[in-house]
Amino acid sequence: EVWRGGVNTWECDEMGHMNVRFYVTRAMEGLVGLAAALGMPKAYTPDAGASLILREQHIRFLREAHPGGLLHMRAAVVSMDETEAQVLQVLYHTATGEPAATYVSRVSHITAQDARPFPWTRQTRALAAGLTVAVPAYAAPRGLDLGPFETQASLARAKALGVSPAAARNLVLAPVAGAPDLSELTAWRRDAAISRRAVAGRSPELSRAHALAAVDSAAAALAKAERGLRRARDHDLPLAQRAHQAAVRSLQAGEADKADELAAQGAVMDAQLALLDARHVAGTATADLEDALRRSFEPAETRLIQTTMTAEKTRVAVDVAR
Repeated sequence: EVWRGGVNTWECDEMGHMNVRFYVTRAMEGLVGLAAALGMPKAYTPDAGASLILREQHIRFLREAHPGGLLHMRAAVVSMDETEAQVLQVLYHTATGEPAATYVSRVSHITAQDARPFPWTRQTRALAAGLTVAVPAYAAPRGLDLGPFETQASLARAKALGVSPAAARNLVLAPVAGAPDLSELTAWRRDAAISRRAVAGRSPELSRAHALAAVDSAAAALAKAERGLRRARDHDLPLAQRAHQAAVRSLQAGEADKADELAAQGAVMDAQLALLDARHVAGTATADLEDALRRSFEPAETRLIQTTMTAEKTRVAVDVAR
């Protein structure tokens, strides 16, 4: 056993279930107990010489935990290589003995000062041998492989995608002073691909995708918001107002009662609120587009874009003059 405790009310959601983040908290607290069982009682303390760091974790949630429920955790070692180990933790409902959640994790044995992996000690290996178990069926993944995760990121893959070292160094983009005029969006989109290729040295396809995806998405959201605004302003609200006016006339003529007129008046108020919401959505979409245009380009790229746009406008003006 590596941990024992309970479920606090503030750790639960509105449905009365312990929130996922606190399941993870229990797992990390359990790792402290497991480290002690493996001969590292000072792990995770300021004066520790060695500690454990979590590399991968697979969690299965089996039975909900509720406020006031008692829990405890048992842990064991599944396998161990030179510097890493796969460990199993099972969180149990103390009252019934049923598992609430399972964790199959890959941890590294590291130096506490610089997080450098280094070999397990003979003592830890001997203790782990007495704690070794197989992953039970209820903790095993249903559609995943618990083998070591292999990242797809590599220098060779970056080169294959046309990303140069210079581009990789400049992937964190800084905001610029102002957003462009939205009426010049087409020119910005065209010149952005040209400038990003010149600055970052990327392939045209990658430049275009990286520079324009956020802008295009925000522009589409703005177009949708403007359609909703026009519908609310030009159709829904006038329709509700005409219906209310008809209800008032019917009430005056004795053809309807007050309830009908009040219902029509409520529909007008709903349409007015919907119009306010549509204006808010349109305003937010406009700000999002301006923000996407700001954040899509570095200052150096912005200068190139603006220079290109100025040169293009000058060329067009000269052509028109001729």
